[in-house]
Amino acid sequence: MIQCFINILLMGKHIVDYFVLYFLGLLGAWLLLDIVGLVAPRKIAGIPSIPGYPIVGNLFQLLENASKTYTGWSERYGDVYQVRMGAHRFLVINSFEEVKQFWIKNSCENNSRPVLYTFHKIVSKTQGFTIGSTPQGPRYKVMKKTVSTALNKRNVSILAPAIDDQSRAVIRFIVETMKQKQPVETDLMNCFQNFALKLSIYMAYGIVLDTENRDRELAQEIIKIENKIINLRSQTSNLEDYLIFLRYIPLIRLTEAAAKYRHRRDVYMDKFLFDLKQRILAGNQTDCLVSQILGNPVSGITESELKSICLTLVSAGLDNTPYTLNHCMGHLSQPVTGEKFQALAIKELENTYGNLKKAWEQAPYGVSCDYIVALLNETLRYFTVLPLSLPRATSKAIIYKNSVIPAGTYLIMNAYQANHDPNQFSDPTQFQPLRFLDGDNKLHFRESEGTLHFTFGAGSRGCSGKHLAFQEMYTLLVRVLIAFKVTPPQKSEELMLLDPFEMNQRKGAVSFEPRPFRYGIQIRDPELLQGLVNPELE
Repeated sequence: MIQCFINILLMGKHIVDYFVLYFLGLLGAWLLLDIVGLVAPRKIAGIPSIPGYPIVGNLFQLLENASKTYTGWSERYGDVYQVRMGAHRFLVINSFEEVKQFWIKNSCENNSRPVLYTFHKIVSKTQGFTIGSTPQGPRYKVMKKTVSTALNKRNVSILAPAIDDQSRAVIRFIVETMKQKQPVETDLMNCFQNFALKLSIYMAYGIVLDTENRDRELAQEIIKIENKIINLRSQTSNLEDYLIFLRYIPLIRLTEAAAKYRHRRDVYMDKFLFDLKQRILAGNQTDCLVSQILGNPVSGITESELKSICLTLVSAGLDNTPYTLNHCMGHLSQPVTGEKFQALAIKELENTYGNLKKAWEQAPYGVSCDYIVALLNETLRYFTVLPLSLPRATSKAIIYKNSVIPAGTYLIMNAYQANHDPNQFSDPTQFQPLRFLDGDNKLHFRESEGTLHFTFGAGSRGCSGKHLAFQEMYTLLVRVLIAFKVTPPQKSEELMLLDPFEMNQRKGAVSFEPRPFRYGIQIRDPELLQGLVNPELE
């Protein structure tokens, strides 16, 4: 018995020894290939390059808060430079003007996406890519046109009744939870997530999820899995994307989690589409984007493209809109300044609409109050929920100064730094909604005049859903302000810190994911609110 145990230990030791030798041999061979330039990406002539290490390049220098690291490098190497991440080379753009140069003036050349191993070949194996992650080509153009048309300003106005219903439901739910205690200290992040999810599912499939009761577990599953998957698009979350030799090492299964998330996503995505098709066959057709595509034989949309569209509608904005709204609540809860923001917001709502009842009723049907528009745009600029946006790939060469940026080059927009560029924004680290207003609190810009910030991206790959996202945030923010006063939490350690990097609890994630913070809320005018949402206030 003892001898058998010893033999097993010796066998295990031999296996470990073999694995170590295999790994060292593979690493040594890869290092040699890297030194002679066979696996190392070529540098772009004339563009400063950040010093790095063999094989990995700058990869391990960018594991935490990469946007902040890029900003530090820009002070030494300039606004445009190149970094190496393993097998890939990226051009990093930091300033507002240089982002405009690459993303807007060269939008036709800078219009594709990198294809990376984990997201495109593991996660997207069954449902396909989202539209935003699809490389440039005929398939992308068909899907982009379909969704862009569905989400243009005119069609977003058609969704106003749904935005009305779901934003009213959010306020009603908050009031119901306040019955036992008022004021309360809370975090409305999950309310904001359910709000965005319900509207996405309704627009795509024509159904209204009961996120508080019947469909609560489903809603939380979608929110959790989509968050996990979007973070697989982070620059540094998947080492196998950049260190190709890791894919060939036994026992290392870095992509197993990605495959697991894909399977869990398949369950609800397949069910949504199957249930809609069954309703159509039964004659219970609902007017929604997916049913319109299914009912239009000349749309040119294939089954795989339909799945990509469905995926885009469900996942887009599920993190970004709620995080941005919650960050705004964090500013409204700041001592001294938060109360001033709220007082001016209420005053301007009354000036714009005549009274708060009309402001409540008309909010889903347009963005009429300039101060609320400025407050949201400042939140979008200041927070920049995706600090590095999403990477691009050039489909054609770009001439930049004396350099040629070849087709196939990967580009990174340091959106946070561009949104805090002191050459574009005075006091960029200060939260100042009035920067977008004139002396009469009227907007001194118009959308046609140019880009305010890069939180929605820019150019040909800019966010197709920005009109819908802005209308959703505008409506819910207006109604939250009318319904409640927002106050600081009693415990100072629960107050939101103003620096998104300090609040960020997942420093390698694609988006800022602040650690939980709280704020107080109390009903502003119980009599007015009862008439608006008709809850049974006690």
